[in-house]
Amino acid sequence: MTFSTDPGDEPGPFFLQPWDRLALLNGQTVTLGDATISRVADLGAGAHPIGIATLPSLPNKLFVLDAGANALLQIDRTTEWVSSLAQFAGTPESVRPLARINSW
Repeated sequence: MTFSTDPGDEPGPFFLQPWDRLALLNGQTVTLGDATISRVADLGAGAHPIGIATLPSLPNKLFVLDAGANALLQIDRTTEWVSSLAQFAGTPESVRPLARINSW
């Protein structure tokens, strides 16, 4: 995504609605607060970005936490190249719901 203003200057957090994501996929811009954003890269149909960050020291990089791939992604804004920086394990067994056991 490309932001029209520095995201650090905007009060947040920002949440993309399903129609916002569709607009971005169709090449449109989306307004969040006083900023507009546009698509930089396509993460694929299974992507579920839940966090986006930028670093002042790396202005051409965008960091995305993707729950769909359980990964931390880095996007180069210039080339639209997406690379995986870290892969996280799936849901641990300790937090999955227990199977229901029928008692006799």
